[in-house]
Amino acid sequence: MTLSVVHEIDSHVVVRDGEVELFRYTYVPDSPVLESPKPYLHPLRTRAGRVVSLFRPHDHVWHKGIAWSLPVVGDENFWGGPTYVHGQFYVQLPNNGTQQHVGGVEISTGDTVTVGHELHWFTEAGSASSPNGAS
Repeated sequence: MTLSVVHEIDSHVVVRDGEVELFRYTYVPDSPVLESPKPYLHPLRTRAGRVVSLFRPHDHVWHKGIAWSLPVVGDENFWGGPTYVHGQFYVQLPNNGTQQHVGGVEISTGDTVTVGHELHWFTEAGSASSPNGAS
C-alpha cells in the first residue's frame, strides 16, 4: 500500500492509494448558506475505486458525503436546510450556521494519513457559537 497526499491549500486534501483516490476532504466548501457550509469527505472510495459516499441527494442537497453536523445548537441550525418548528413542521429560518476552517492544516503520513485543523462555528448572523451551545 502506497498512500500519497495532495493538499490544495485553502481548499481540500486528497488521499490516494496508487492510482485510486480514496477520499477528498474539502475543508473550505463553497456551499450556499442555506446548506450550512461545513467540511466533508466526498468522494469516499474503496480500494477498488467504487464510490461509497453520496453528494447532494435531490431531497437533502445539504448532505455532502460524510460530515460532522448538528441539527440544532440553541436556536441555530448547523445541519442545513429548514428547521423543525413544533406545529409548523419544517420551516426555512435565517438560522443556518457554518463551520469555518481557521489557521493551518496539519497532515501526517505513513501507513495512515491524519488530517487535522481547527474549525470555528458561526451563526448565520455571524456570531461565534460552539457545539455545546455556549456562545
